[in-house]
Amino acid sequence: MIPILGVLTLIGTSFASASGIGPLLAPQLMSRDLPVIIEAMDLDKQQSAILDDLLAEYLTRFDAEQSEVEAALAAVDPDTLHDAWIPPDWTDQRSAWRSVRGEAAELEDAAEARAYLESQQGWARREMEGLLRDRPDPSPSPRTQILNGWLTRREALRDGLIHDLGLVLDPQRASRWNMVEAAIARQRTPFGEVLPGESLDLGRVLRSQFTRDDPLPLNLEGLIGDYERAWGEASAARDAELAALLPRRLDAVERKDMLGQLQIARREAAARRTLVDANLDWYKRFTEALLSERINAFQRAVNERVHPDIFLPSLPERVLDQLLEDPALDSGLRSALVQSRMQFGAPRLSVAANERSASRQAAPRRLVARAEQRAMADVFGPTALFQLEKPTEVDPLSQVTRLSSRRRSIDAAWLKHVQNLIGTQRWADLPTNVKLPPKPLREQLVDQEGKPLRLILLP
Repeated sequence: MIPILGVLTLIGTSFASASGIGPLLAPQLMSRDLPVIIEAMDLDKQQSAILDDLLAEYLTRFDAEQSEVEAALAAVDPDTLHDAWIPPDWTDQRSAWRSVRGEAAELEDAAEARAYLESQQGWARREMEGLLRDRPDPSPSPRTQILNGWLTRREALRDGLIHDLGLVLDPQRASRWNMVEAAIARQRTPFGEVLPGESLDLGRVLRSQFTRDDPLPLNLEGLIGDYERAWGEASAARDAELAALLPRRLDAVERKDMLGQLQIARREAAARRTLVDANLDWYKRFTEALLSERINAFQRAVNERVHPDIFLPSLPERVLDQLLEDPALDSGLRSALVQSRMQFGAPRLSVAANERSASRQAAPRRLVARAEQRAMADVFGPTALFQLEKPTEVDPLSQVTRLSSRRRSIDAAWLKHVQNLIGTQRWADLPTNVKLPPKPLREQLVDQEGKPLRLILLP
């Protein structure tokens, strides 16, 4: 299981994993990255040897400074870690909300009471936004001060390696460094994907659409190179922001600072969404560069990777594909099965497209919605159970739930229709792998302990 610290998702563990700061202490470049760098920069044997020496020197310096940081962190007294923190006093806000609740309770008309409460929720939201806007930055704990200094030093060590490498390489090869960082980011990042599409590799998806006999055009090859550089920069910016937020979030959690946690959740959602938006922008650019007859296949492949639960073939679709491959299938049954695809598949696709759109909007909201409710309850009291951002008439979170339910209903009706067409025996004769979920979805089927659920096939 991937360890999750609040909403900041970390990949990897170390000696500091118990407190969640392990990924911040890991080097950004490692010995195992050497083959990737050599390949990406097209280095000869002599240049590879120089790189090997420079990387070894970097790691030696890194280890020495990392040890100093570990010692400094070990010396921090956990009992006095937050002595400088003064908890906020929300007495006035809680008293005001209790008065609102009391006034609403005195109204005999239920609709009038509900309208009054809703109007006062608007006041509470404005009050909260003011608190967030005017709130000074909380004092960092000694641990956070150490980690902030370390992150600056870690970046300087990396920049030093890149500078030294640029001195011994020709400008053409040195200019390829951003491709190196993109390649390493694809293989290893301290922060895992939370929003759908963060780690999407459009270059790999696009290349998978071509073969040796049908090679990738040169213009698309160049575009993929530009994309990898852009994605690498966007990914690095996300990771830098999340790394800076992690020590602050540890402070906020330990201090029970709900406003601080909300501010951090907002910043995390914005950082992650920027990376998703970068991928979506390049998705449009690749689509525009493709020949028209290739666009559908590329878009379908992207949708299946970003939203596999929505766009990978559903059970009735897989059953149809299996049955229609049989050349001996009765023509009448074949026609009825094809017609079912028009009857059920077309509306399902429409619902899926709307669900995809709602999911893109809902994913960032999920990161902050709970933090909003907890902050409101902290400031105004436990009866202030509403989000800071007022749900609109077209709320993406409720839209996703409704559209997902609709899609599953279509699948269930489609499957029942197909079963009625083919009969019990033909259904029983279908291969087991057709009835199982697609492989990317099987890994998601786990119980509360993270163990795979027992699969139960439909009758």
